[in-house]
Amino acid sequence: MDMSQSAFDKLDAPTVQSWNALLINYVRWGIPRQALLLYEQHKGEFIGISAYAFVDLLKACTQLKDVHTGTGLHAHMEKMGLFKGDLFVGSSLVDMYIKCDCLIQAKKTFDEYLERDVVLWTALIAGYVESGQPEGALECFEQMQMDSVPPNEITLIFCLKACGIIGAIEKAQEVHAEIERRGLLHENISLNNALVDTFSKCGWLATAEELLYRISERNVISWTSLLAGYVEHGFGVEGLDCFWKMRHQCVLPDAAMYVCCLRACGIEGSVLIGKALHVEIDSQGVLASNIFIGTTLVDMYVNFGFLASAEIVSDNLSLRNSTIWNALVAGYVEHDRSREALCCFDRMQAEGVLADIVTYVCCLKACANIGAPDKAQELHAEMERRGLLHSNIAANTLLDVYMKCGCFSLAREVFDRFHCHDVIPWTSLIVGYVEHGDSESALKCYQQMQIEGISPDTVALTYGLKACGRIKSSDSGKQLHTQIERFVAPCKVDTIVGNALVGMYANTGLLAKSEQEFEALGVRTVVSWNAMITACVEHGHFDKALGYFWQMQDEGISPNSITLLNALRASINTGAMDKVQYLYEAIDKQDLIRKDPTIGTALIQIYAKSGLITRAQEVFDKLSVRDVVAWTSLIAGYSECEQYEKAIACYDRSKLEDVLSNTVTYVCSLKACGAIGAIEKAAELHAEIERQGLLNNDLVGNTLIHLYAKGGNLEKAKEVFDRLQFRDVVTWTTLMSAYVQHGTKKDISWALSSMLAQNVKPDSVTFVVVLTACSRAGEWKQSQTYFNIMSERFGIIPLFTHQSCLIHLLGCTGYLNEAMAVVNDMPCFLDLVPWHAVLAACIKAGNEELGTQVFNSALSLNKMISSSNNFSES
Repeated sequence: MDMSQSAFDKLDAPTVQSWNALLINYVRWGIPRQALLLYEQHKGEFIGISAYAFVDLLKACTQLKDVHTGTGLHAHMEKMGLFKGDLFVGSSLVDMYIKCDCLIQAKKTFDEYLERDVVLWTALIAGYVESGQPEGALECFEQMQMDSVPPNEITLIFCLKACGIIGAIEKAQEVHAEIERRGLLHENISLNNALVDTFSKCGWLATAEELLYRISERNVISWTSLLAGYVEHGFGVEGLDCFWKMRHQCVLPDAAMYVCCLRACGIEGSVLIGKALHVEIDSQGVLASNIFIGTTLVDMYVNFGFLASAEIVSDNLSLRNSTIWNALVAGYVEHDRSREALCCFDRMQAEGVLADIVTYVCCLKACANIGAPDKAQELHAEMERRGLLHSNIAANTLLDVYMKCGCFSLAREVFDRFHCHDVIPWTSLIVGYVEHGDSESALKCYQQMQIEGISPDTVALTYGLKACGRIKSSDSGKQLHTQIERFVAPCKVDTIVGNALVGMYANTGLLAKSEQEFEALGVRTVVSWNAMITACVEHGHFDKALGYFWQMQDEGISPNSITLLNALRASINTGAMDKVQYLYEAIDKQDLIRKDPTIGTALIQIYAKSGLITRAQEVFDKLSVRDVVAWTSLIAGYSECEQYEKAIACYDRSKLEDVLSNTVTYVCSLKACGAIGAIEKAAELHAEIERQGLLNNDLVGNTLIHLYAKGGNLEKAKEVFDRLQFRDVVTWTTLMSAYVQHGTKKDISWALSSMLAQNVKPDSVTFVVVLTACSRAGEWKQSQTYFNIMSERFGIIPLFTHQSCLIHLLGCTGYLNEAMAVVNDMPCFLDLVPWHAVLAACIKAGNEELGTQVFNSALSLNKMISSSNNFSES
């Protein structure tokens, strides 16, 4: 090329022919920019520039994607009169506009030609295909046929490509028939390969295979076309079989073939073949530089769960783009290694690789999995800066993450920015609220979604029903059920929704309705049976629960851990110890205690609550992982069985195993200390609670106050009380109980006044404590005042314990008639305690007449109690 330029420069007066030759040579020697520069510098001198030179200049524009210069060339050609009649120039112009992503201008240029030959039509058809508009390509092809322009082989190849992209099998068959009719398949490998590829993409694999074997000289493209079809439609075994047949015919694979084979291995989980192909690819030295093979290898190893191998492949690539990194990040998320996914993302950014939507979505899912709202907010800010939140999938994922992390205000901000609220964001809100225990908000979202005319999907319906069940709202549940029946035929009700209906009715106490829905289920899975068995257990229908348990097995449904645990609860409550042993052995046989610590923990709780603490200890000893929940369950179990020393010893062992105690652990351990007066141990626990900063937990604080008061250390109890930042009604009542225990009535009055001043509303237990204090102090007038304001000011209905306190006080202070008036105003309690109190007061006061009346009433009540007991026993 340098010689051409040198020869040109020596010309005294360059001719048109020399200009044309130089321009054409620059383009054909791969120096398009120099050709365009030369044109721009001398275009005023190009009076006689040839059509061929212009076509080459258009090719230069195409190579450089320089549509601006291309448009200038177009105008120049029109001015020179080269454009109108020259189809060769027209085809080049159409091709240039298409390849510069100006399809509208290409079509406009095409339409300016009244006479269009096959080359011009083919240029436009190819443009539509390459621009991702296959429907437009097929419309052009039909118009071309209507204009009686016979397609050539290139036209037909692009038409077949268009058919393959959109799966237009009927049109593909028409094109195939046209090819056969014209006898074009003979020794035309490109057309044959295009046919195989099209029928493969359309899923007509048998036809594609038949076409392949009709090709006399099959090349690697022929085989890859069929193999890609098998892989695309999930037939990994057939794809690999195709590969072996090709190798048998001594056809060497290329990069595209390797990519298809590796994908087939991933589909079928063919680890050994995949590794063998990896070795073969590596030996050819193409892996480091071929990004497509590298990405597919990473994907394959991710599918196998071999993430370390995927990392090694990635590290050995000379270039790592976002696709490679996305495969790694997605793999870590998919295999529950979300922290490593986020580390992978950080490394990707450190290498300067720009993350895309896929990267951010995967990382947001990782944040949701590990509960990392701060990292999610970082990603959110990055996406905001880069303008990526316009994508629905990104916004939906972000909303889902915030809801799963409990960041409701952030979630609502994202939600409110949606241009269109379809079912997905609404469902994310509903699910998030239910999962975090805010069922009322979930139902409000569900109702608002319906107001906006959005039909719920299966997930929204399921969680809507769950919300109704959790807040015991049978009315809301029935409304949802009515909507389901209105919009969905009974035979088409999703099994998941059906199971949710069973659970909702069970949770709202409508067990008969729950059973009715259960019987109506077309397909009853283990989840269906679990919903019914759990409902029966929770409502105390233990025999019925066991009946369902045996029935499900008769129907061929294998119980899972939830089934077995509920059946165990039912068996223990019915006293069927033989069934308890059978179920325990079934759980043990499946090694569920070791495999799933949550099952072991549940078993410990079941046995402990049933008084079978030895069994609970046996289960605990079999656990492979003994976390704080397991230890706490065992400590609580020993306490419930009044084996307090063992509960404390259990706590000490948990410390030796470096298990970090939680608030429940401390509460259970403190209660055990209080029960046996282990003050020194309690002080040790108190110090540890202080170190961990858990004193402000209301449950822990209240337990400490109660423990110190019970141990006689009122000063320490008050000290703990004073240090609490938040004091609820239980805290105040616990302190008042301590004052009652130590007979300090004055302090109780102060505590009640202070409590009311801080807008803490007393409950019925508070008034039991206050009335007890008045009773012990003999202050019947104050007692009467408190008794009245309890119901009049705070709306608390007097209970038996409140009335008993008042009766005892009135009797002790000699107000016998007033005491009798309270007894007569009481509901018909089958309890002799108030009568005994009045009778004792009558004896003390020497009131024989009233005493006799009270005695006779008590005697009659005693007979009623005996009759009631006899009836119950029968």
